[in-house]
Amino acid sequence: MAMVEWEGIESVFLDMDGTLLDLHFDNHFWLAHVPVRYAERHGLPLEAAQAELKVRYARVAGTMQWYCVDYWSEQLELDIAALKAELRHLIAVHPHVHEFLAFLRRAGKRIVLVTNAHAKSLSLKMACTGLTPHFDALICAHAFGVPKEHPAFWERLQVAEPFVPERTLLIDDSLPVLRSARHYGIAHLRAVRRPDSRQPPNAQEEFAALADFREVLPPPTAPRVACLDHCVLTVADIEASIAFYGRVLGLEVRRLEGGRTTLCVGRQRINLHPFGREYEPKAGRPTPGAADLCFLTQTPVTAWFDHLAACRVEVIEGPVERNGAAGRLLSVYFRDPDGNLIEVANLLAEHP
Repeated sequence: MAMVEWEGIESVFLDMDGTLLDLHFDNHFWLAHVPVRYAERHGLPLEAAQAELKVRYARVAGTMQWYCVDYWSEQLELDIAALKAELRHLIAVHPHVHEFLAFLRRAGKRIVLVTNAHAKSLSLKMACTGLTPHFDALICAHAFGVPKEHPAFWERLQVAEPFVPERTLLIDDSLPVLRSARHYGIAHLRAVRRPDSRQPPNAQEEFAALADFREVLPPPTAPRVACLDHCVLTVADIEASIAFYGRVLGLEVRRLEGGRTTLCVGRQRINLHPFGREYEPKAGRPTPGAADLCFLTQTPVTAWFDHLAACRVEVIEGPVERNGAAGRLLSVYFRDPDGNLIEVANLLAEHP
């Protein structure tokens, strides 16, 4: 599996060609475009140019010369940087790379591009893809004089970009590079199953490999609410409700824009909607008298009996113990003008 335990990761090292970017550009460039231009330049049949280049490529594979634009420009008598620019339309970012990089930034990881590509190739590809702002650093192996396949690369990288190998993730499409990083002690390594979108997936079992960057993203967290902001009471008579909740419960009444009315309960509100003239959007069947509300009070419930009697409000039940959201309650029950059930309660003990 390609999943990553992100809690143990501080630094993320990412390869460019074949990892973040589709390797089709590079494969097409070196295996199709360069042979055509080389054949034209030197008056060779295309087959002869391809055969000669195959030998030249193999001779320096895995060395800094293989990755060096200037080396090949000199050896082939071609302007390699200019030829690459001719195919810039083929430079493409692998799917979900932007999503992955955005996740790393939100997660506070150190994001470093670590590439063997020559500075001229790096500059072209960053200009075409716009990926540069995602990175904390861009590391080009040419600055160290050795490719990522060489053990000395990681030692020199440690000096330029300090990291804890045990808390570092490297994603790279090159098995020799992954082996070199493993030898150095980098603990978290991932290969890329399909570096070139036009070619079949790589068949290897040595390293966990990702087919899609979504595989290393944490599973999405289901959305959840934080608290209740307000609720709505549909009432037959706005003024009668205002008088009741202000006189009996001591709630602050506020008049809002558009003629709306709300009752303040701490930081929450109860909005009042007139029956038959409710504000949109509204409940499916707004009905006066269908609510059941519980309010907590610091005033002893026993004192509420005298207060309710003075307000000519009939007590339905109480005092009685109930189990509320906050804990064990001592409650008294009565009704508002619409018949809504109102519970006023003391908190006897909070839930453990």
